[in-house]
Amino acid sequence: MWPQQGGNGVKQRGDSGRDAEGELISVVRDFVVPSGVETRDGIENASEASILNGLELELGGEFGTTGHDGSFAASGLDGLGFPALRRNLGRLRTVLQGPVPNFKVYRSYVEGKEGIEIGGPSAIFRRGHPLPIYAEIGRLDHCDASSTASLVESGSAYKYATGKPAGRTYFCEGSDLREVRDGSYDAVLSAHNLEHLANPVKALKEWQRILRPGGVLVLVLPHYEDTFDHRRSPTAVEHMLNDYANDVGEDDRTHLAEILELHDLSRDKAAGTLEEFRQRSLDNVRTRCLHHHVFDEANSLELLEAVGFDVLAMDRAKPYHLCLLGRY
Repeated sequence: MWPQQGGNGVKQRGDSGRDAEGELISVVRDFVVPSGVETRDGIENASEASILNGLELELGGEFGTTGHDGSFAASGLDGLGFPALRRNLGRLRTVLQGPVPNFKVYRSYVEGKEGIEIGGPSAIFRRGHPLPIYAEIGRLDHCDASSTASLVESGSAYKYATGKPAGRTYFCEGSDLREVRDGSYDAVLSAHNLEHLANPVKALKEWQRILRPGGVLVLVLPHYEDTFDHRRSPTAVEHMLNDYANDVGEDDRTHLAEILELHDLSRDKAAGTLEEFRQRSLDNVRTRCLHHHVFDEANSLELLEAVGFDVLAMDRAKPYHLCLLGRY
């Protein structure tokens, strides 16, 4: 089934557009108006409509570049007298766009359900962000493959959202959930971690194993065009299927040379110098910094269908999110 697709325009809002506007106004007044912060004359007394309209006008242009970590480098806002606005422009852009156009579809499959998140907690699933699923899901457990996982026993509480009951944390690889029984969950959530797995097909098949019949995967990937991967080409699905057939492990360095050559460090300030990035990349089993594979709409759809998901929805959201809903 060809999925419903949505765009990524800043001014496009989903069914919670009024809530997003209200949060935007709150963000503006929290960060722009407080004493000690420069403001434009009269903004303290401006109406909500005028603030919103003005910000939509300002945010509609190309003022700088957004990094993969969510940071924003402003260029055209220097004369506005808005230091705090410049610092928080990435957040303002996120709030202004509202939920993804197909959010009702995602919500219908997770509302009140039991799920597990691979990695996280993830900002994109919080209120005021493009895919606010935390507020909708009934209960959520957690898989954590961090370097400190060996120091903590599985079963620790997973606190992902205020007012929600804490879930259970499993400390294991996202592609090896042996502690989780077959058919345990209605939904698997994964935001910005599949690209960090050397064997994504193995992970997807493991996530299918723990889903109940008709369960769904809510998958968020970085769209390569909008990240430091933009010089690379989307990975062929055949290559990822071969990695699965060859049982490639997380210590794989097949793509390391390509990454070191094409990674755009100007969009990844946290990586430091090329040498610092190289050293971090060589220690990838611990740091998990590498994007082994690169995704766009075409290969992400093909990959999910190749492993047996029926893709119901696909959306792009600023600054770099590619969101998919797959039913198994």
